[in-house]
Amino acid sequence: MGSDRCAALALASTLTRWLTVVAISGAALWGCSGGDAADTQSWEVEGSWGALSFEIDAVGPLGEGTNRLAVTVLEEGAPADDVRLTATAEMSAMSHGESEVSVASEGEGRFRLDVDLTMPGEWLLVIEVERHAEVIDGCALELEVR
Repeated sequence: MGSDRCAALALASTLTRWLTVVAISGAALWGCSGGDAADTQSWEVEGSWGALSFEIDAVGPLGEGTNRLAVTVLEEGAPADDVRLTATAEMSAMSHGESEVSVASEGEGRFRLDVDLTMPGEWLLVIEVERHAEVIDGCALELEVR
């Protein structure tokens, strides 16, 4: 039974990544708002499983090197309590593997991510949220570095 659960979670994670790329691409275009586009980007993203939603703000323009993102995890419209966030970044068109993302909790469903985008191109940021050591939702967001 344990291996069936692991296989199901692995399949769900893989499907989530691919299915959300299409949905997130449209959502990312729709969700950009506020301020000078050169200074900030913002996205509102629904969780892949529908349990959570995410408000993601780039702190400064995205570029080659370390980029800071502010992420707020919402559950039924309010900041999610007692959750842990993990994230990875990978180049969409390359097979360089995944890069770990530094994540710091700021409390009340808010997290600070430092994402190292090592070269220009399209990157896929994958976020997973856990509560009590179980993944409860996540999302994927395409980031473009010029």
